[in-house]
Amino acid sequence: FTSPIFLFLLIYGFSEINEPFSIKLHRIFLYIPIVGTTILKIEMSRFCRYFGICYKSGIGILECMNVASNVVKNKVIKNNILEAKNKVIEGTSLTEALTNTGNFPSLVIRMFKVGEDSGNLDLALENVNFFYDREVEDSINTMIGFIQPTLTLVLGGVVMWITVAVFGPLYQSFSKIKF
Repeated sequence: FTSPIFLFLLIYGFSEINEPFSIKLHRIFLYIPIVGTTILKIEMSRFCRYFGICYKSGIGILECMNVASNVVKNKVIKNNILEAKNKVIEGTSLTEALTNTGNFPSLVIRMFKVGEDSGNLDLALENVNFFYDREVEDSINTMIGFIQPTLTLVLGGVVMWITVAVFGPLYQSFSKIKF
């Protein structure tokens, strides 16, 4: 019962039941090297894409934040978006509300600021989305670059283990034969 699959299913099942554990798990995902930055880039791309689409179609900022928070999968970032929405309701500017959450990259915040100041928020978000789409592709290629050598070593170890398990007893039985 100590297999990685069982452990994964146990953690996944517990995170579905327990919301605070799920949030802590999602926070841990954001701090994993390479994977965390990729997750953040994917979530920022989703957030900016859907916020920009909603804003461009004439939906209000608060509703855009609702839609964008429902698209984001990471619960920490989703909670940050909803926290920023509450700050906007209280009268804080959108840029300041996103800055205060602490999880939004400076590029996203700067582009929101430029969009708010110029009145072209949808265009600014399209630029952010374009940038993050390219960054996500580069990050995934980097992750694949790290996974390939590791997978080769693991498979080589499995093949070696099978070889020793099969040929070990065979050689041992040959060594007991007397000529």
